[in-house]
Amino acid sequence: MIRISSNIDTVIKQLRQYRDHLDEKRRRFMERLADLGVATADLKFRTADYDGEKDVSVTGPVWVDDKTLRVAASGSSVLFIEFGSGLIGGGHPQSAEFGYGPGTYSDNESLGGKHHWDDPKGWYYEHGKKSHGNPPARAMYEAGKQMRENIAKIAREVYGHD
Repeated sequence: MIRISSNIDTVIKQLRQYRDHLDEKRRRFMERLADLGVATADLKFRTADYDGEKDVSVTGPVWVDDKTLRVAASGSSVLFIEFGSGLIGGGHPQSAEFGYGPGTYSDNESLGGKHHWDDPKGWYYEHGKKSHGNPPARAMYEAGKQMRENIAKIAREVYGHD
């Protein structure tokens, strides 16, 4: 006589092992995508055309919870580099969505105000340093784009080896 409960216990154990295996694959898949995002953003920020000091630090991937990874950029020049500044700074696809872009940096005089951001002759932002602005590097935007474009490829690499 076959013991049904023994077979069910075996099947339950195998299903739990398979669930854990898939969870590990999911985590690896997410980490690979986030690593691509970090590498793309870091390269774009480092090679951006920017007159000031590039103090950008790209961090991640960091697990926020079991299903969320974060890639972040910090530094006082992040927004200027990401969205651009000055007359030549247009062209970021998310400028309107986030409210950043040429001429949006603060009307507040204590923060420097807008002053001459749109002066065709440029402006001085430090003693003796002149700028006409910088084009948007779109570093975080391009990182997200690269991650979306590589979802299927990375999924095949991570999940395709079973």
